[in-house]
Amino acid sequence: TQEVPSPPAQSGLAKWDLVAEDLYYGIYLNGSKMGWMNSRLSSTETAIQASTQMEAKITGMGTVSTIVLVEERSYRISDGMLTSIEFSQSSATGSVAIKGKLVGDQLELSVTAGEVTSTKLVPAKETLADLQALQKLLRKPAVNATAKITRFDPSALQLLAVEHKVLAIERKVFGGVEVDTVHLESTYPQMGLSELSLYDNTGTLLETKVGGFFVA
Repeated sequence: TQEVPSPPAQSGLAKWDLVAEDLYYGIYLNGSKMGWMNSRLSSTETAIQASTQMEAKITGMGTVSTIVLVEERSYRISDGMLTSIEFSQSSATGSVAIKGKLVGDQLELSVTAGEVTSTKLVPAKETLADLQALQKLLRKPAVNATAKITRFDPSALQLLAVEHKVLAIERKVFGGVEVDTVHLESTYPQMGLSELSLYDNTGTLLETKVGGFFVA
């Protein structure tokens, strides 16, 4: 008899039908480049991490103001649950840092603004299934197709319902290359806001608004 080797363990990203990424973007304001942004999705044996880093400089009134944003999310591979989040943002007007961890069925948050630290509990409802739903919508896009997901927004300190809708699909020259682009509208009913983003049909983000006025 010959022993048959076991198949390699399925990676966490493959289990959730997600693809590792490490993407860099220019940050622009009124057509002028102001900084950069990095978006990364990776995994370990037990967790999937999604991170965003951004740095931009704004010049005005003879001074230069630097805005730095860092966000790290960790999801448990077994059930996709968001288990921890770290968020920080600093600028000339002040800074805020948020650390959250899963405790039971809630996210326990420690919020530091300036020299004041407070705590807050929010329901733990965001999972990798929300990210997966968006990816499925983008990989097989159809005009007017929608996906509704839940996402914890650290800047608002609350769970937000997000409604994604495909507005158009068109072949477009982007960065000097012809690509099939998906025009996606993301609506946040609780905030009364909506934003437009461009993706390709593999789910890779091509262009979006950042912070309400920057373009990545």
